[in-house]
Amino acid sequence: ADPSKTERAQASTYERLKPAIERIRSAPHEAHSIAQAASLCGYSPSHFARLFHKLTGTSFTQYVLQYRLEIAANALQSSSQPITRIALETGFHNLSYFTRAFTAQYGVTPTQYRADTEKSS
Repeated sequence: ADPSKTERAQASTYERLKPAIERIRSAPHEAHSIAQAASLCGYSPSHFARLFHKLTGTSFTQYVLQYRLEIAANALQSSSQPITRIALETGFHNLSYFTRAFTAQYGVTPTQYRADTEKSS
């Protein structure tokens, strides 16, 4: 396949999904449903889910989760805010779920992650 054709197709898909991606990035703390995101982009939820996975290589739900965890990790490194507050501000309303998800993603608990980054700086 022509690589420039593939790149154009990806850019086109990104443009069509951009409203949903920008919404997640501008408000990670808010609830994001596939139905809401699909309607924002003018697609059915199943078509949106397929396009989204094809573009990002991950599911919509997984993308939202990974983005929230990335924001939380940055906050743990750059602020002294309590972990519970960081969890809430990044859309996690259950601290034990936040800790499990964070540990699954980074291999250490949020507390350990913060301690490790303080040691290395």
